[in-house]
Amino acid sequence: MDFGLSDEQKALQKRARTLARTEFAPMASHWDETETFPMENVVRLGEEGLVSPLTPAEYGGGDLGFMGFAIILSEVAAACAVTGDIVNVHATIGQLPLVQYGTDEQKQKYLVPATTGKSLISFALTEPEVGSDPAAITTVARRDGDSYVIDGVKQFATLSGVADTILVAAKTETDGKSGVSLLIVDKGTPGLVVGERSRLMGQRGLDSGLLHLESCVVPRNNLVGKEGQGLKVCLRALNASRIGTTALSVGIAQRALEESKLYAKQRVIYGKPIADLQAIQFMVANAATDIEATWLLMYRAAKLADAGHPAIKEASMAKLFATEMVRRHTLAAIDVHGGYGFTRNRVVERLHRDCIILGIGGGTADVQRTIMARQIFSEDTEG
Repeated sequence: MDFGLSDEQKALQKRARTLARTEFAPMASHWDETETFPMENVVRLGEEGLVSPLTPAEYGGGDLGFMGFAIILSEVAAACAVTGDIVNVHATIGQLPLVQYGTDEQKQKYLVPATTGKSLISFALTEPEVGSDPAAITTVARRDGDSYVIDGVKQFATLSGVADTILVAAKTETDGKSGVSLLIVDKGTPGLVVGERSRLMGQRGLDSGLLHLESCVVPRNNLVGKEGQGLKVCLRALNASRIGTTALSVGIAQRALEESKLYAKQRVIYGKPIADLQAIQFMVANAATDIEATWLLMYRAAKLADAGHPAIKEASMAKLFATEMVRRHTLAAIDVHGGYGFTRNRVVERLHRDCIILGIGGGTADVQRTIMARQIFSEDTEG
């Protein structure tokens, strides 16, 4: 396997890096301090054709595949983690259910505006009492003629306060059997109430919070895919988001390493830069090695996904390793900076807070281990 990037991918990487470092990085601390959603960044990515890399070109998307998607996210996250996470949500769990299971009418209506970055798509699966077991959701959608009437409460519905469209997972009944279905709910639909936005530890500009659905009526043709198969639709999109989360982790860890190197060369103790101290050198060497290993796991998962492979085990492996790695090395970067690393005016402090959620959203570390174990034992049985 050739682990290098093609000329086109190198050009994409350079373009994403230039945009992110010149326009997003200078404002990253502002979005954090003010807890403001960075909509202008999302629109700029849309203008550059980088906000919907997994969506086909016929609907305005970048059609760049998972490798292109990962390249963009890692560069954006290195400059502004919250912007990278917004793109991950919007491009995967926001758009992929429509790309993979939507009707042509749904694709034209929702994907085309989404690819501009000016119209966002939210995804509402988690509930106040339901997280890692999505089949246990209590939100219901009952059929009423040519409509569905939805009742329930969603928690941590990312982008719900700024989105024009929300994909809502709800229990439905088909031939007497209960299942999960995915329904499109437009902003402004009667009965849709956006609740309080969560105040977050990191990625403080991210819009995520409560969503209330109170006798919310949507047309039957707002069903994504088949009735009762919504869990399959959701889990497939979530698996794709794990490749994105890995890329975000790579970008954040790489930025932390860059900041550590810069500080270590400038900070003098005992008459020489701390970069000359073996303890600092080992921290940097460990970080560089783990980032490279994470990149390779991401590369494999992305390549398999681009080849049409489900890459379930590989995406979970990459996410697990990546999210634990980035927590470890952003904390190490704070240690390199000493007392300065604990101050709010140093980038590494924000990077550490921003990366924490990556190990939670899209399935915790132990959820990833469970997914991997199932795949591993299944392979053994098939063999």
